[in-house]
Amino acid sequence: MRRSEIILTPLLVALLLISPWLGRMVGLDPFRVEPTDPQPFPSADINEIADAETFVQLDEYLDDRMALRGQVAAETTRSFISITGDVPVSNALRGDDGSLFLTEGLTNPCRFRFEPDQLADTIDQWSALGKGREVLLVVAPDKSSIQLEQLPARGHRDCQQEREEELVEAFGNDGALIPLWDPLRDARNPEQPYRLYYQYDSHWTFRGAQVMVQEIVEHLAPGQFQSAKVIKAGNKKRNPGAVARRLGWDEQELRNRLTCERDGVLTTRSIEPRGSKQVRVFQTVSAGDEPLISGRTVVLHDSMMPAGQQPLACHFAHITFIEWDHFDAAAGLELFAQADRIIIESVERSIHVRSINQLLDPAWNAAVTAALN
Repeated sequence: MRRSEIILTPLLVALLLISPWLGRMVGLDPFRVEPTDPQPFPSADINEIADAETFVQLDEYLDDRMALRGQVAAETTRSFISITGDVPVSNALRGDDGSLFLTEGLTNPCRFRFEPDQLADTIDQWSALGKGREVLLVVAPDKSSIQLEQLPARGHRDCQQEREEELVEAFGNDGALIPLWDPLRDARNPEQPYRLYYQYDSHWTFRGAQVMVQEIVEHLAPGQFQSAKVIKAGNKKRNPGAVARRLGWDEQELRNRLTCERDGVLTTRSIEPRGSKQVRVFQTVSAGDEPLISGRTVVLHDSMMPAGQQPLACHFAHITFIEWDHFDAAAGLELFAQADRIIIESVERSIHVRSINQLLDPAWNAAVTAALN
């Protein structure tokens, strides 16, 4: 625990304890009573507490029961930052320009070591099981990888860079890994260098996701991306800023929803049940000479993929998206067996954990191997 946390923690606890009485003194009821059911306590084990989605659920649970809690936490945090220049929690970092980062991006590569050579060999083996089948890996770089110079001096960032280099070297030029680090760094605009990722969240914006889309399409069908226009689709949505919520802040940023426009091409979307879960299926038809990536493609992905899902889908004749969290083993393996192409996507801070617990797990490997044979 850092010294700053040791100093702030007792103060924050004291403020939280006395907040109900302070609220009543000024006529506020800090315990909200509503006719609707309160937010349920999220079901998660101790290993998921630091997960951004779980943290937001915990935050909502506490806000539902202590209305002043968020205001107290937010003001205490802002005061702490104004005095020390740092944030008072260990699972977030504040960059030099005020951008917020998840510490998992820096700490996971040091905590969870795996053999990238073994991962490369495993994916090559899966590709060899079916005639003409491709299995590709896409690693979505962490915000801290692309905006490295904005981070405060922390030794852990060296691990992040080392793991990146090891992964790229392990796959070499065999084409199974679609690297995104250099394309994202090249896409940074010197005048607006941080538009690739949100300021108060760890996810990339649609501009960052578009880099991913172009790299995937260029890898599979060189030149095809140039025939498409990525355009805004409807009203802007609000990104809740999951990292900011860890600090008790309600920082929201507008984000554009994007779609893909290609002359003579029509893409339709449907939701299909698969086992106990649902998957998103896109089918595209070309009425003219616009080429499509043929066959059935299955994408296993995390929260970085949806930002580029629609712009990616218009390049494929048939593409199915299934989330890691929604991966029903039987149904997911059935989709793998039917696929001509499998794209596995993981954010950089999770690839180490997923490689250990899933991709390189003997039981998971055996199940995938059986499905692809």
